[in-house]
Amino acid sequence: MLENMMKWSLKKKLITLLIFIISIFYFKAFFTKGVFFEDTFLKKHVIGNECHYKGEHIEGNIDIAVKGKVEEGNSVDVIYKLPNNINKKYEVVFNKVDKLDESYEFEIYEESKRVYKGSYNNALPFLLNEYNEPLVCISVGFHNTNQFNQDYKIYFTNVLAFAMRTNERIRGEFKLLLISFIMFLGTLIDYKFPLFSFKLKYILSVDDPEPSDFYLFMQRLSWYVVPIIGVIIMIIALFFEKFEDMFV
Repeated sequence: MLENMMKWSLKKKLITLLIFIISIFYFKAFFTKGVFFEDTFLKKHVIGNECHYKGEHIEGNIDIAVKGKVEEGNSVDVIYKLPNNINKKYEVVFNKVDKLDESYEFEIYEESKRVYKGSYNNALPFLLNEYNEPLVCISVGFHNTNQFNQDYKIYFTNVLAFAMRTNERIRGEFKLLLISFIMFLGTLIDYKFPLFSFKLKYILSVDDPEPSDFYLFMQRLSWYVVPIIGVIIMIIALFFEKFEDMFV
């Protein structure tokens, strides 16, 4: 009997240690800073005065470098190194910067040729061209879904988003993580106090209520099913960009 208890105690310690180690790796990945580009998470690397966003797409490696600060009169270089030898370099020149109002006037150059002049205001979901006309009705940070081929197009909204770092975020989706934690906490409370929720529900309408066998069976089943669903939600939270269509 004592030997079995010791074995079970050792097993619990090993399981706890395994969960702890997995949690460390999970949260390290979850709170990693970077950007999503073409359904791929690019991890942020600061090298000197440059920010590099690197990741692996199904078609090859992606490395997007950003150099320079968003200041009036300054320029920011955005260099794309994409799969299939697609290399693009843009220079974003900020002619006017109003950080208080979050409005910017800028020009975009490709190979010393100006390809766009306009403005951006955080209150608007699109860019304005030099005639104050909307460029496209998409938000800054939009990425297209074309494959990396000779017709691949990089949108000016995306160039500006990288130049201003407005598309930076942590990898995971915090709201989904919170939902999974609530599920784990609810299961733990239900496990420690199995009659708490039942009596709370019926105590005002029934004297000395007792749960049925079916209720107890479903309750015990939930102690396994709910945590499994919580783990699945945690996985979705880490790869939310790939599952986003399911929640829109």
